[in-house]
Amino acid sequence: MARFLLSFAALLLAALPSFASDRTEDIPAHSAAKEIEETPAKAKNPRPPAYPAACEPATGEVAENVSVTVAYTVTRNGSPVNVRVRESSNPCFNDTAVAAVRNWNFEPRRVNRRRVAQEDLETTFVFVFQEETQTLNFDARPLRRFPPQYPRRCLARAGNSERVVVSFDVTEEGETDNIKIVESTYSCLNTAAKRSVERWVYEPRIIDGAPTRRNGVQTAITFKLSSGNESSLRIRGSFRRELARARKEAFNREQPEKALEQLMRIEEKYGADFSKAEITEFYFARANVRILLEDYRGALDDLRFARSTGLASAEATEAINETIRQIEAYLQAQQADANHENAEETPEP
Repeated sequence: MARFLLSFAALLLAALPSFASDRTEDIPAHSAAKEIEETPAKAKNPRPPAYPAACEPATGEVAENVSVTVAYTVTRNGSPVNVRVRESSNPCFNDTAVAAVRNWNFEPRRVNRRRVAQEDLETTFVFVFQEETQTLNFDARPLRRFPPQYPRRCLARAGNSERVVVSFDVTEEGETDNIKIVESTYSCLNTAAKRSVERWVYEPRIIDGAPTRRNGVQTAITFKLSSGNESSLRIRGSFRRELARARKEAFNREQPEKALEQLMRIEEKYGADFSKAEITEFYFARANVRILLEDYRGALDDLRFARSTGLASAEATEAINETIRQIEAYLQAQQADANHENAEETPEP
């Protein structure tokens, strides 16, 4: 049986070139995150509050300009909630400022056309006696945002659409800071999302005419695989050349131990971002080498993994299935022999 499996490894090797030769050459890896579309919440015809009568200066007194900054959240329905005073130069004006925001209606924030809540918005009112109140409402606005690349190492278990929600601050210089993952449907994509946000550039929030840090900005990034899942079919030329050298070491030079060492180096070098096609070829090749080394259980695992991607050609799939059947039969026979020997060695009571 072992000799038969050794000869079958040669059949597997012959089937290898048909794995993906007509399906993966020169296919670019351009699966990436969907372009991010975001529109911040915006007040509809916001009315500035009147100068409160209770705060008017007494006769002969000089009225100082007063600023009140109000923080709030706008729900997905466009309603302001959790309205509160964040800073104030005169508490007498606080109720007026809060009441003004509570009466506003908003166009809610949209991320990829979907309505979402927006927290920690701010509006600053500048009250000037006998003049119209000024409203300063310049939130941080995106200038340049780069969608992240889809990591190839995440493709094997990725769904067609994955979503990562990222929270971050925008500094006075318009740079992103304090980046955190709030929610994720696939943790493998978290690092790619954070690295992308690190490169974004914003127009900073303006309060009283000065750039001000904006905390707690949230953005949802949707990762979608490109049509036809082309990235999963890509095979790098350097990967293929190194794999060919390992196969040559195993079969032409009959040194499977060295071939296995080469395969370990290949996995160490490329394994973090294997495409599905590369996964198929790698485990297929390693199964061949393990058969030569009579590591049949390891070969069985590798063949099952290579088959699971669904990218093998019909010829290679047939070779894999037949070899799996032969290995399973061999291991079952081996186990039966071991059980029989144990039974013979056990003394009768």
